[in-house]
Amino acid sequence: MQTTQQSDSNHFGKGSAANFKASDETAYLLSSKANAKRLLKSIATLRTGTTSIGKPITPTETPIL
Repeated sequence: MQTTQQSDSNHFGKGSAANFKASDETAYLLSSKANAKRLLKSIATLRTGTTSIGKPITPTETPIL
């Protein structure tokens, strides 16, 4: 990783804070075995193009998993 020195405390260049946050959030989601299984299954479904569009849920409904 190439770094740049700046006058503020960001020593890793533009966008690094967002990248770190995304990595941190992904690590959190993968920390639970059940969440990791769901997330990896969703990614596989997306990559194979076998996704389907269902009825949108309202904030008061519980999604069917």
